[in-house]
Amino acid sequence: MSLDLEKLFGQMGNLEKELREAQERLKKMTVEVSYGGGAIKVVANGQQLINQISLLPELVRSEEPTVLGSMIAGAVNDALMKSREMIASEVGRFLGGGLPGLPTF
Repeated sequence: MSLDLEKLFGQMGNLEKELREAQERLKKMTVEVSYGGGAIKVVANGQQLINQISLLPELVRSEEPTVLGSMIAGAVNDALMKSREMIASEVGRFLGGGLPGLPTF
């Protein structure tokens, strides 16, 4: 059994190109999460950054600061989880199930 290094390096170059293209697409992709019956909305992108947090004014006036902080943290965590799922889906399209030893989220 012979190993065709030229073919292997060509495939690695294609994979690198696809990864760069996926990173560019993910920069533009977002997920939105509603929390607390829509009182809190969080938008995250495919780079695991929070783009926006929206709060209903009546929520801010009615909740204790510690409760409000916990609700915001929950919404942010949900948004980041969905962002990771989006990343895994995007990268999985061309990796065919992920890379051995890396988490699949």
